[in-house]
Amino acid sequence: MRLLDLYQLRVVDRFRPFTRSGSAPHHWILDEVGAQLIAWERGEDLKQLGWRRDRALSIAASRQLAHRLGESTPSSAPCCARRGDAPAAVSRRGCPSRG
Repeated sequence: MRLLDLYQLRVVDRFRPFTRSGSAPHHWILDEVGAQLIAWERGEDLKQLGWRRDRALSIAASRQLAHRLGESTPSSAPCCARRGDAPAAVSRRGCPSRG
């Protein structure tokens, strides 16, 4: 599946951060269906998972975006809803904070 397919299914959402010149590439975050899938995998509900759409989207306007992108890799980018960060983890494997 491509990111566009996942976006259309609401597994992931996207945004483009503000830039002073040109345009930034899309940045991808977990959307509601993706969070529900993760919660289901863990035997939890969205509240227990700690995922909220407003918090997930808050990274778009965050001054910490560049810092968070610097620590993200394909295996760590989907980390860690339990810490309250956006986006949430698909599984605990590959999340640097969980080893």
